[in-house]
Amino acid sequence: KFNKQYQFASAPIWKLVPSPEVNLSNAIVLEHEQVLGGTSTNPKYGYRLQKSIKIQDEVLKVKSTLTNLGKERFATPWYSHHFFSSDGIPIGP
Repeated sequence: KFNKQYQFASAPIWKLVPSPEVNLSNAIVLEHEQVLGGTSTNPKYGYRLQKSIKIQDEVLKVKSTLTNLGKERFATPWYSHHFFSSDGIPIGP
């Protein structure tokens, strides 16, 4: 179904993080981290996903930063979709 919630092994926990670059009157920065294997201080796999969401004039800008936290390299194809919605209503034409 279009706009259906994702099925996660465990729900991601996002935290609001302060950023010196962001004016909080028009932007927020969210961050999520996950590690797998190894130890919590030396994970085999892991990532940090940071999303900066900003309203500038009449434009919504979203910047994503993916950081490897594990000792193993990983690669992922870039994928971004436009399935943004507000209050369950899809945005766009």
